[in-house]
Amino acid sequence: MYWFWEIKQTGSGPHYYLLLDFEPTATKLAAVVRPLLTNYDYRDGVWTHRDSGQWAHTTVAMAANRLEITRGWGHDTLEDDDFIDALMASPLKLSQWQIMAGGEGYATRSFRSGNDVASFLDYLKLSSAP
Repeated sequence: MYWFWEIKQTGSGPHYYLLLDFEPTATKLAAVVRPLLTNYDYRDGVWTHRDSGQWAHTTVAMAANRLEITRGWGHDTLEDDDFIDALMASPLKLSQWQIMAGGEGYATRSFRSGNDVASFLDYLKLSSAP
């Protein structure tokens, strides 16, 4: 799943953002997410992927029912595919998603958004379209 494909195609950035909002449920976001972050280290409220460098990095942050995945400086490896697959298959109900780019003085640009898992998965399918 290449959620940042459109950002790369347009040369936007330098940071890529995926915001995922979930409906409040009996299943807490943290309870589902934490076990899925096996390739991440936790520090100061943020999970950072172990392949991250000083500049290019992938981080995951949570607040209430929102999850934010940031790929800083175009860190474009696909290591979070399994994480996103498991999250979309979890009992959590995705209520809104948005893909954006910007940061470091560059204007924030919104690429796509939707309001459920189906629309997110449909968007991801576009990344492999001819």
